[in-house]
Amino acid sequence: MGYGWANAIEEFPLVLFTTLTPSAVVAYLIVAIGTLSRDLGGSDDPERARLRNSLVVTLVLASIGLIAAALHLGNPANALYVFAGVGRSPLSNEVLAVIAFLMLSGVFWMLQFSVEPHRTAMGLLYALIAAAAVIVIALIGYAYHVDTVLTWVVWQVPASIAMNALLGGVIVAECSLGLFKVPPVGPFRSPSGVCAMLVVAGAACLAVHVTQGLAFPDMRNAYGTAAQLVPLYWWGLAGFAALELAASAIVVLGLRSRLSGVLAKTGPVAAIVLAYAGMMVMRFMFYMSHLTVGLGF
Repeated sequence: MGYGWANAIEEFPLVLFTTLTPSAVVAYLIVAIGTLSRDLGGSDDPERARLRNSLVVTLVLASIGLIAAALHLGNPANALYVFAGVGRSPLSNEVLAVIAFLMLSGVFWMLQFSVEPHRTAMGLLYALIAAAAVIVIALIGYAYHVDTVLTWVVWQVPASIAMNALLGGVIVAECSLGLFKVPPVGPFRSPSGVCAMLVVAGAACLAVHVTQGLAFPDMRNAYGTAAQLVPLYWWGLAGFAALELAASAIVVLGLRSRLSGVLAKTGPVAAIVLAYAGMMVMRFMFYMSHLTVGLGF
């Protein structure tokens, strides 16, 4: 466990990046739907202003993840070298994809200040942002497809990134809207619909993590097994389930207007923190499980 813990601590910037950014990317798409499906006024429309603020929350979270990825390089000045590796370095590819997503999303956000926003232009830009979001999540998942790392070259790794993005994305989106009293649109407005989404996404996340954990005892090299690197894996998974369940409950109760007292005001922030804490636990477990095919961990 000592080596696994040390490796996870060393990779903490990437823990933050792979926890924050995928969910924030999906959350942005969900929040942005409101700007297209509502008949809003110009930049001085109060509801459009609240939507802009909700978009900012998701952009800030995605940006924090990007900054964390840059810190992984040791010296922030080395961040410029990321661009030199585009096409051959998985880290360079995913960072470039996130930058492209943030640039497109920033333009979309600035369009919300137009006196008369052009709906066709916004629709086309939204399509580009959605495509960029898919690329971001795919590249983050693919970045860990390393043939020499037994525990990473498995289907559960990209699947866990995608499932976390969907589960966290719904929670972060609902909370970002709730912070500024913006009613969601479409299926994201229905408590039962959102509950179903969270149940399906949460069950998918658990299934992926369970199958990965069950495979750890059989993943071994000359020094030991993956299970020895993460002896607290199942406790971590239990913590993940509890935290995500608590976050989901706050979201659904908030949609049903059943939160009261302090939780009615702090519920959205609490749900975001709980959801990210749960995902961060499993990202720690992922980096702790680093097991190579050679004579070492």
